[in-house]
Amino acid sequence: MIENRLRFMLETLGEIGGACVGVRFSPFGRLFDMEPYADEAQPWVALATAFEARPLAYVHLSDQLTIGAEKMPEDFAASFRKTYRGTLIAAGGRPSGAGSSRPNLCPCCGGE
Repeated sequence: MIENRLRFMLETLGEIGGACVGVRFSPFGRLFDMEPYADEAQPWVALATAFEARPLAYVHLSDQLTIGAEKMPEDFAASFRKTYRGTLIAAGGRPSGAGSSRPNLCPCCGGE
């Protein structure tokens, strides 16, 4: 059940959450040989819905592409952004050596 996968995060936010709390996570992150599973995007989008209902300072999505992990699915960032309309910070996934003059490569932030 998706609710069970989200419980720790949401209960913690219920205890300490508020407009001064930010949340950082790495959807599709792979640690200790974790394998992907079929409905993997569903819990993250459900979490975006739950975040939308709370007064958070920001949500920080970290794509682990820069540390050798696989890229997030192409449509995930846009789907997350469509669901969560609050302040969103996106990190990772930029090509090596990319400077600040490079265009934003995150589709959830209006990039290419």
